[in-house]
Amino acid sequence: PPRARAQIHGAFLRRVSPAHMETMRFSCEPPEYFAARVLRADHRKAGDTLWLRVERQTFLRLPETGALAFGIHTYSDPLSTIAQDRESLGALHRLLSGYNDERLAYGGMLATRPAILRWIEDQLAG
Repeated sequence: PPRARAQIHGAFLRRVSPAHMETMRFSCEPPEYFAARVLRADHRKAGDTLWLRVERQTFLRLPETGALAFGIHTYSDPLSTIAQDRESLGALHRLLSGYNDERLAYGGMLATRPAILRWIEDQLAG
């Protein structure tokens, strides 16, 4: 359900530091090049155009063999899912503001960061 997934994204954003953000990316539906063009024209569409993708990675040592089992679960939802979560919006704004261009390019956010930041600021102001 969207509300439960918003809580997952929110909990993730509130707990992490920039050093832990290697698993966070924005993905776009439609593809990013189109999203960047759309968002340059109107940053207010960021919430519905961009998707927040978070991976939860887990290691578990198996008791009998001592081997490690690796699990991964991916959550993907529209950025608008966290639009009412002021704490998560603030955390995301701080993180994106602090990223250098190399990190932004790695996460697919270089072209869209200005629009994302403006969208977040609009949500916080409203």
